[in-house]
Amino acid sequence: MEHLPAQVGENWAGFVITHRGRDTVHIAFEPDSGLRLFRYDRAEHDSAEKTAAMHKIGWQQRERRRWAAVFPQDGEDSAARAARLIVTQLRSDGVNNPGEECALRDVTCNDMGTFDLYGTGIGR
Repeated sequence: MEHLPAQVGENWAGFVITHRGRDTVHIAFEPDSGLRLFRYDRAEHDSAEKTAAMHKIGWQQRERRRWAAVFPQDGEDSAARAARLIVTQLRSDGVNNPGEECALRDVTCNDMGTFDLYGTGIGR
């Protein structure tokens, strides 16, 4: 969140973390609304156990066929909470070494350009 304003200005930016070729977490940033994380889930409804597990990971709400978490304020607290959610989700998916096991996909800014993601810990 610290690097994005300098790289993308007032535009939106986003990327997807993948594991074993499957999308794990979608990350989107818009200057006016902050950081949003998504995880798509094909199930129409979740059991109470799955809902509790998703909330424990850090997902805030179910929206149609995805789980979402919103961090509207920029700053260290929001960035730390979002990072914890991503790390917890990756661990839940069985990731041990994100630098080797994960990749980034659809790294884009305003549908027209790319940007650098420093410090993601994702190797490819």
